[in-house]
Amino acid sequence: LMFQVVEMRKHQLVEAHVRCYLITRHEASNSKPEIYFRTDTMRLSKPDDELGSTLLMCLPSVAVHDIDEWSPLRYIMLEYNKHKNQQHNENRETYLGIDSKTSESATSLRKRVTVHNPSKSYEFPDVLQREIDTRNGNREIKENESAAENPKPIPKEERNPTDAHNDDEEIAFDEEENALRQAMVETKAEIVVLIEGIDATTSYTIQARHSYTSSDILYHHDFVPCVSEVSTGGAVLDFSKFHDVIPVHGKDKYSPPKHLFSSS
Repeated sequence: LMFQVVEMRKHQLVEAHVRCYLITRHEASNSKPEIYFRTDTMRLSKPDDELGSTLLMCLPSVAVHDIDEWSPLRYIMLEYNKHKNQQHNENRETYLGIDSKTSESATSLRKRVTVHNPSKSYEFPDVLQREIDTRNGNREIKENESAAENPKPIPKEERNPTDAHNDDEEIAFDEEENALRQAMVETKAEIVVLIEGIDATTSYTIQARHSYTSSDILYHHDFVPCVSEVSTGGAVLDFSKFHDVIPVHGKDKYSPPKHLFSSS
């Protein structure tokens, strides 16, 4: 998940930093038809929230939130799939004439016993982690099952591009994307972005807020470059292109945008 920020004024914010939150609506678990609002923190890998999520606002900066096992977006997607599968199983039991209270068949349909591992996924009230910290070697995964039952995945750089495993990953990717789209609509999800900093002229703290709903999110798109170099070597920012995006097709939609990485 990416969004782009920049300072449009001539003077810049001092110590500018960004935070993100996900606000969702859920039905209360009691008998009353009540709706409650839940706020979850969305950790950022760019700019690194462990370094304060600081921004250089004079040029466009792309903020990135990884939808990993600790992302609240993945959490609502899994909750949506769980609720949908539960309804499907209940409908199946009704169609087959199964007594859901006494039948072992009904229990086997609905019950999935799993052991939660906080180092691999999130459950409230665990501390939010980031998968990128594991990939970078900054955090270790604590195994609670044998390696034979959970073989290590093949690193992406060692996979054969023509391997069927990649096709399976792409199918799973598309299925999760569709589930995420529906979950955001069902929960009326809203992503709130807060940018704070100190005004250089008044020394006052300034906070800018913006929110995105499911209708504002474009899947498989990338930002159009809006900064160009002039003959003197300086940079010119075209604000008219700041909100422009282009679609990403083919295999590229399964990979991070190339402009986020150095070409060296």
